[in-house]
Formats: sequence, structure tokens, C-alpha cells
Amino acid sequence: MLPEEISFNKLKPGDLIFYSATYYNPNRKVHPHNMTHVEIFLGGESGEESLGSRISSRSVQIFDSYKFVSQNYYNVVHHYKSIDVWLKGILRSYCSKHYWHSP
Repeated sequence: MLPEEISFNKLKPGDLIFYSATYYNPNRKVHPHNMTHVEIFLGGESGEESLGSRISSRSVQIFDSYKFVSQNYYNVVHHYKSIDVWLKGILRSYCSKHYWHSP
């Protein structure tokens, strides 16, 4: 994940919202940090607009809010992350447990 966790109020269009949660189905593959979803923050008229692909929509689209109830997972925690480090050209893992590997 990106290093800089920010508050919702500091999100800028293009920043990322990661979703960590618990799957209802215990046989589902658990991803690092229990990440289940990610969307791009847009803000927009509602102040919560996001761009993403959700199972129910089956395509990438703009949503009025990044908040939604999933049929696949629960106990959702939103992680608001700035992409400023990527824009500065710093592309590396900030997790000591999950390093990115060069090809």
C-alpha cells in the first residue's frame, strides 16, 4: 500500500481509497492486509464520488459515494491514501512484510 494514510478531509481527486474487510466465505483467498477492494477518489458534487468497478455494476463507472455494502465482505475499513509519493516517482513497497520484487 501507499505510505501516507490521510484523513478523508485531505483526499484529493486521484487519491486512492483501499477497503480492508472480512469475507463472508471462509474459503475465499485472503489478500495481504485483508484488502478486498480499491477505488479512485473523485470528490465531485457529492464530495464522496469515486471511480471503481463493483461486482454489482460489472463495469468501471463513477459512483455517487465510495461507501457501499458488499455482498461478499463485511467489517469494512476505509484506508485513504495519497498518491503524491507515486507522482514524485517513488514506486516501492512500504510494507515490511510484502516487498515488491523487480521483474
